[in-house]
Amino acid sequence: DDTTPPVISNVNQSVTPTSATITWTTDEPATSRIDYGLTSSYTDFVEDGVLKTDHSIVLSNLSLGTDYHFQITSADLSGNISTSTDLTFTTEAQFEIVSDDFSAPALDTTLWTLEDPIGGATVAMTGSQAIISIPGGQAHDPWTGGNFATRLMQPASDTDFEVEVKFESSLSGGQSYGLLIEETDSRYMRFDINNNGSTNILAAYLDGSTSDLKINSSISSITPVWLRVGRVGNDWTYSYSFDGTNWTTAVTFIQSLVVNEVGPFVGSFGS
Repeated sequence: DDTTPPVISNVNQSVTPTSATITWTTDEPATSRIDYGLTSSYTDFVEDGVLKTDHSIVLSNLSLGTDYHFQITSADLSGNISTSTDLTFTTEAQFEIVSDDFSAPALDTTLWTLEDPIGGATVAMTGSQAIISIPGGQAHDPWTGGNFATRLMQPASDTDFEVEVKFESSLSGGQSYGLLIEETDSRYMRFDINNNGSTNILAAYLDGSTSDLKINSSISSITPVWLRVGRVGNDWTYSYSFDGTNWTTAVTFIQSLVVNEVGPFVGSFGS
């Protein structure tokens, strides 16, 4: 009979502000389990009953900048159990906005979340672009009726930052694209270019059914177009460029917002 428990080795950890991935190996196929918590008493666990020698467990919904204790448990086919000592990790204190040139063959879903309130949107990767497509016939507009824009969002901390995005498509009537800076799905700011028969640059603060338009002015329909949003405290600067080098400030304004997510969106209004 097998009475020898598996040997746990090569323990590694990779943390983000709200998650931790724990990996390890065993010298024979075994199950995977992590018990974890704020102390060595461990209040939560994640387990995988598949027998394997390379183990990986993801702990999610963690708090930013927090110390956690964890313990690894692996059991072989005969029920022999090995446990590690009490180990620790610390989640990152804040989200750093991560640049992406969308050159990968697939969307990086560890970074981006596709939010598609209406449904039917797709994201295709060309090797140098992310192409977001939305169905016609229904508005995908982020406005006072609700945030119905299709968007790629990543977490962001409530700190000073500057973000920039390049759009390469031309706009037809009733279409828009730009950046969303979100506190929640219903409290956010939009910075975009839209076409309602002519091309306009727009910035607005939305809070439920309330809107505060910061700018809505005519602009050239030249593409590609770069949009840049800078935030210092409650001071915001919205700029655009047609070559990525020479920038024009569209508007500056003061607005309080607790930032939690940022990302590009595509939208439509009317039908």
